[in-house]
Amino acid sequence: MLDVEKIIIILISRKISQYKFSKVLGISTGHLSNILSGKISDPGFGLVCKMADFLEVSIDSLKMKE
Repeated sequence: MLDVEKIIIILISRKISQYKFSKVLGISTGHLSNILSGKISDPGFGLVCKMADFLEVSIDSLKMKE
């Protein structure tokens, strides 16, 4: 499960819009919104890899601690 709060904090601190982030990831803004709101809890490994790469963080850092 993704740590969406951490992703949102990174996006805000780096002034990256959800529109730009969704375009980099190759998904619609609606799909990204569903991920960030928690409606989609597992967006898939490939997408998580793209997120981590663009945000320059490790994949593990995007996962919630269990």
